[in-house]
Amino acid sequence: MIRVLLVDGHQMFREGVCSCLANDPDICLVGQAGTAAEAVALIPSTQPTVMVFDVRLPDAAGFDLACQVRSEWPTIKLVTLTGYDYTEYVRAMLRAGVDGYILKSASHSSLVEAIREVVAGGLVLPPQIAAKAVRGSSPTMAVAMTREPDSLTMRELEVMELVHQGFRNGEIGERLTISSRTVDAHVSNIVAKMGARNRTDAVRIAQEHS
Repeated sequence: MIRVLLVDGHQMFREGVCSCLANDPDICLVGQAGTAAEAVALIPSTQPTVMVFDVRLPDAAGFDLACQVRSEWPTIKLVTLTGYDYTEYVRAMLRAGVDGYILKSASHSSLVEAIREVVAGGLVLPPQIAAKAVRGSSPTMAVAMTREPDSLTMRELEVMELVHQGFRNGEIGERLTISSRTVDAHVSNIVAKMGARNRTDAVRIAQEHS
């Protein structure tokens, strides 16, 4: 029996996935969570074989959740199920050690097949996702990948991408639903990690590594 823990911030979507998985006799949904904190709290009692989770959660980035689970429970298979197919997200999640990256536009049968495949030891990347994983088109991700161990976190990647697009800190905060002070802190961390003088210099460095 494949034990699945589902983590997504939208209850209606979770219910839809639950109905999908309930029709499979070999898959048991042992728990569902709306936040990363809830997911981590459920793992010891539910002992999932696979954790299916979104790249964005109300209280944390999916990247951070994946890193924590991979560190504390390395045997759990990780499948990202999201509506976001940005190159930097795909490559960051693979760097975190996920076993599969599936889009929410995929069919229910594709999700079931993906769960079975990762349990069997495979890596699930649909063609369009695989292409993004190997294409170095994102300057922010190119920099992050070359800056280990001080690589950018998922949230810093989001902030850096918006900085690169020309948004100001206040606008970035509105888009990511965080305060301007939090954005300021992320920008400061990005500048420090990239060895830049300021945010403009950080964008220049990112472009040079694209």
